[in-house]
Amino acid sequence: MTEIEDRGLHIEEPDEPEEQESKPLSPLYKWAGLVMVVIGLGVGAFFLTAKVILPLLKATPIGEKMLQVKQKINKPKKKVWKGPMVDHAIQGVTVNAAGPRGLQFVTFDLNMQVPESAKEALVEKENQIRGALIAFFVERTVKELSTREFHNAARDTMRAIINSVIEGEPVDTAYFTRFLIQ
Repeated sequence: MTEIEDRGLHIEEPDEPEEQESKPLSPLYKWAGLVMVVIGLGVGAFFLTAKVILPLLKATPIGEKMLQVKQKINKPKKKVWKGPMVDHAIQGVTVNAAGPRGLQFVTFDLNMQVPESAKEALVEKENQIRGALIAFFVERTVKELSTREFHNAARDTMRAIINSVIEGEPVDTAYFTRFLIQ
């Protein structure tokens, strides 16, 4: 006997836990586990594809073609302007030409043909169009501005500038009605 039992204290040892019979998991828990595994695999596959495989593919001709197709699909639809064509003029645009002295300037009037339904949009955004045209011309020297090649190229560029400000590319034709260099 131990000393504790001699003093009249009796310590009972804890009962050993009875082995319980394990119950099978309900089907709900099995499906929840399966769903979590599938979601984890999907997330892993997404990041593997986005961060590893696609950057490698972009460097190949197939990847470039895929990128072009994606850009074509994601390209916003252009607004279609309808109606008879009318003239719209932007007059009196004056720009200091680039150059060593900065004393020479260009003044021009621009006429364009647009659908009648686009005329209101052009009038609303005329100040933005003027600003974009000035930004284009201010970078050019007088020598550049006076060449025939510049005038031919400037028509297409001006049309592109105006169409970038107005949604849907309404401007069909743009041309100078006055162009003075002083």
